[in-house]
Amino acid sequence: MNSKAILNILIECRGCRIENIFGNYSPDKVLVCNQCRERLVEPDLDDVYSRYDCKHCDFAIFVLKETNFKIGESKCRCGSDDLVKTNCTNFVQSARNAGAFDFGDEASPSDDDWYRSEPIQDQDLNYNDMFDRDLGEN
Repeated sequence: MNSKAILNILIECRGCRIENIFGNYSPDKVLVCNQCRERLVEPDLDDVYSRYDCKHCDFAIFVLKETNFKIGESKCRCGSDDLVKTNCTNFVQSARNAGAFDFGDEASPSDDDWYRSEPIQDQDLNYNDMFDRDLGEN
């Protein structure tokens, strides 16, 4: 892998298992899952994830260790199968040095980007239930 910093990453969520893609990543960013809002970059990243870097486009792929990902068969989003397995240690250390883990237990890293409405007054339906309803229901 070259010495250029990885700016584009794919990371599989340990909570809901969906793949999240982030462009222009910098180590000071606190990344949260687009689906379940779980923090994605934690100090134990090296224990939980395997990292693969694409030699063709410098894209970094973080998948859970139990994910079936095979060098030579699995492909990067650019279509290349020229991937190399690396560890996550430098990635985690860069995040730690930049302060990505300094928010503590009380602070939510995504307070300003996740809004959920309160239940609608005087109705049986609230906003959060709207997406759980069957499309055939009224």
